[in-house]
Amino acid sequence: MEKAIAIDKNFLLLENGELLEIKDNLEFGKIYNFDFSNKKVENLEKIEEENNWKISFSTGRKIYDKFDNAYIIDVREGFEFFMNGIDEAINIPLGKIESIYDKNIKEDDIVMVYCRSGKRSKKAQDILLNLGFKLVLDVGGILDYNGEFDNYRHNWFMNTIISPAKPHSWQRSDRVLNSAYIILS
Repeated sequence: MEKAIAIDKNFLLLENGELLEIKDNLEFGKIYNFDFSNKKVENLEKIEEENNWKISFSTGRKIYDKFDNAYIIDVREGFEFFMNGIDEAINIPLGKIESIYDKNIKEDDIVMVYCRSGKRSKKAQDILLNLGFKLVLDVGGILDYNGEFDNYRHNWFMNTIISPAKPHSWQRSDRVLNSAYIILS
């Protein structure tokens, strides 16, 4: 038996990060046991288990690209997000995570959370599940990030403004450049 979580009425997210399309009417955010043989799902059974799933950034990217109701939330403080964050992410610091409703994110949306090392994202996941969100996936820490999202700022501000002699290989973002200019002006 394998475990998977329903991220849509027709899609299961397997523990290995694979998305599996099936022709069942799944209950969003619920965990299922099933047998997977010959590329067929058999003995699909909903189980009662806490859905505190941890996923990789690459799995998060697949989900973000496939589903319009998928959001990635950076739960670090604003200055951390500014210095190195994913442009597709919405910054809601852990201490203000309940303000997620202000961003028009609904309890039946797919919410993915990340932070620096994974500790705050786990706390955010627990808080959001307790608030009634049906599917909150912990992506972990930005320290594990390997470029899965296109627009990532990696300490450009620190490396270019504070220690310009340090070489770097990433692209400079005009958005970060303009923001850094405003702060320094």
